[in-house]
Amino acid sequence: MIKQLFFSLIISLLFWTCAENEEPLAEDCAGVEGGDTICGCTDSTASNFDSLATYDDGSCEFLLNGIPIKWLKTYTISNSSGMDESWCVNKVSDGGFIIAGATNYTGLLIKTDSNGEKEWHQLYDNSTSLYSVRQTSDGGFIATGYYECDTLPGCYPDIYLLKTDGSGTIEWEISDGTSNNDWARDVVQTQDGNYVVTGTWNDDGWNSKAMIRKYSTSGALIWGKTFSSSTANEGNSLVETSDGSLVFVGYSGEQHGAYKHFMVKADSDGDQIWKKKTQSVGDALLYAVCEAPTGGYVAAGFCNSWRSNLL
Repeated sequence: MIKQLFFSLIISLLFWTCAENEEPLAEDCAGVEGGDTICGCTDSTASNFDSLATYDDGSCEFLLNGIPIKWLKTYTISNSSGMDESWCVNKVSDGGFIIAGATNYTGLLIKTDSNGEKEWHQLYDNSTSLYSVRQTSDGGFIATGYYECDTLPGCYPDIYLLKTDGSGTIEWEISDGTSNNDWARDVVQTQDGNYVVTGTWNDDGWNSKAMIRKYSTSGALIWGKTFSSSTANEGNSLVETSDGSLVFVGYSGEQHGAYKHFMVKADSDGDQIWKKKTQSVGDALLYAVCEAPTGGYVAAGFCNSWRSNLL
């Protein structure tokens, strides 16, 4: 009996020793021990599609009009994708993106991760469309656009301004306007924590003013200023400069045509420092502006009746 126990112990020790000394199998590119996975791009629409790949390693690259892009996402919110629209996208502090737009004539915000995967979306019934959104210093969002009722007669759009928390839940919302058409195209949070919008003020169909309006952290109006160089004027994009001034761009011209590039610089109280109206071939509008690192400003839009890109 003792010999049998001793023999069993020897066999067990030998088995344990061999098992301990075995080298672990190497992992393949997908992290499977001893696997034979072939990693690569498995999306057949990608420019670097690998027909032999059995595991997508995230290396896919795509071309859009000949321009390389990392990924392309679409988001369907309503039952009819033709009712979904986006007007603005900005990067947020977690590396993801916030998108402003509308679905079925209702304001819309979409939050994505850094790969464009939707994390949440929110609808805002008291708005018709949101044209701009930016992250605020408290991690929430400020968005603007317009609201237009569907009751006739005498229904005209008003500026809509929305403040949300980080998940898109409303903290406050306001409407502001005249008895004519008013809407906002862009919004920024200023260095003092308040908010400034730009857009169009008191448009009666023939005459309108470009405007900037400042609101407090609770949505109360602080001041409002209008600017014009012709009968029809609009602000489309706004930036607060490093010295606290405000610069917006848009157009100035005749209503329904003959538009010229329009750029205005105002101080932190909204008082005009200068304004520029630049003529081009055919219509000319500016839709974006930023402060250049070396000073001055860069604006983008289009010019002439064929809408050539302009910088």
